[in-house]
Amino acid sequence: LIFLQTAAENYAALVDFFNLYPEYRTRPFYTTGESYAGVYIPTLSALLIQGIQNGTLNINYKGLAIGNGVLNKRTDMNSLFHVSYYHGQMTHKTYQTVISLCCGNVTDELDCRLDSHITSWNSMILGGDPNDQCYNYIIQQGINILLKEYDPYNLYEQCYTLKTSNGTAPVGDTWTGNNYDSSDPYMGYYCYMNDALKNYMNLDSVKRALHIPAGTSKWQADGNIIAVYNQTNPTAQPSFDYIINSQYYNTSNFSILLYSGDVDTMCNWMGAEWFTTQYFNGTLGLGLPPRQPWSYQTGPLFYSTLGGYARRYARNIDVLTVKGSGHLVPLDRPAQALQMIYNWVKRQDYSTPFLQTPTTTSTPAPTTPLPSTSGPASTSGPAGSTPARSSSTPAKGSSTTTVSSPSSTPPISTMSSSTGTTIGSTSVPNRLSTAQTTQFTSATEQSTPPGGGASALLLFQNILLVVLLRILLL
Repeated sequence: LIFLQTAAENYAALVDFFNLYPEYRTRPFYTTGESYAGVYIPTLSALLIQGIQNGTLNINYKGLAIGNGVLNKRTDMNSLFHVSYYHGQMTHKTYQTVISLCCGNVTDELDCRLDSHITSWNSMILGGDPNDQCYNYIIQQGINILLKEYDPYNLYEQCYTLKTSNGTAPVGDTWTGNNYDSSDPYMGYYCYMNDALKNYMNLDSVKRALHIPAGTSKWQADGNIIAVYNQTNPTAQPSFDYIINSQYYNTSNFSILLYSGDVDTMCNWMGAEWFTTQYFNGTLGLGLPPRQPWSYQTGPLFYSTLGGYARRYARNIDVLTVKGSGHLVPLDRPAQALQMIYNWVKRQDYSTPFLQTPTTTSTPAPTTPLPSTSGPASTSGPAGSTPARSSSTPAKGSSTTTVSSPSSTPPISTMSSSTGTTIGSTSVPNRLSTAQTTQFTSATEQSTPPGGGASALLLFQNILLVVLLRILLL
């Protein structure tokens, strides 16, 4: 077990917290983080499990999640130039020069071990032999990539160019730059908010509230502490070894989620894929499950769309990518992040929309008239068959989410959704042909009983439903 001062301090803080609030001891507890949490979380988790096993800590620790984490500096290094080249950040000539200087006689360029030219990982500029042509070239090209117009943490984000703030007008300062267009995503974290956050954190009133001594240097999101940080190990694997091989892990239904925004180059998805494949499949022998798409849905009236790709290993280990996200998934893709984390905690299909019941069977779009809207009859059949779902709305406060059995590994659903959209009490498939629309109209009209005020109301509802459907299908 690797001992780290940061992990020990975080562990002590959590021990104090649970001593002060013992009512939280039995509640499910998870540790999650981004970026350098690839170091913080595994080392802290190892200490938490050690404390639970030796009886000094009594909590219901259930899992850890890491996004775009520093899991293995070697695979990050080896994949960086491939990812950068594939995204157009360097010329073909530059890429071929790297291959010729650094890769020897490898037959597959992806097998090139750039990390073999690095002698020290304990600095911002990685150490190497100054007489090594490969080392000199990749360091220079790496710096060029970082200093170009691209944001290495999110290749496709462009942001407002802001002047340096003097902190005298915290709100106005965020708008003093040139008003360039921005690629901020819908419902995402606006990139100019970094400057507002910096101004806020440096307010004297905030410093006093946080008990920060007067005269302390200004707060900034990315300090230079990394330049003097003693990095003792280029990989988090030793901590994962302790966690996964522990008795607690194997008796507590503990789970691990490792996810990557796919347009980050610093802790990129390819390096994470290489590390996890080599470790979970190669070292631990868990096999290589298929890499399948997972989808997300912003609301019941919207189509499902691609959220990324996932591998679900045995022993509750999941590895995901998040489409279109940079280094910080919750900032860049908050809706996808919420659905992903919720489904991970619930141990269910990642394509299940947030707060909705996961689909357990796949039903194709109907080719015959749909049944009456008067409520489904119960379905009988052999053991294991799925009963018909009630169309009634659950009572307030009741739960509509089913949680998978801890011993089962739920499947990853594909992009297509067969559950459709519910309007009123009628289930509408996501995609209907013109013929199916006609059949649906006929079925709803035939299901309307004659006579009475209630019948008239039902007829009005069905007519309105048909109008809405035709509008949606235009």
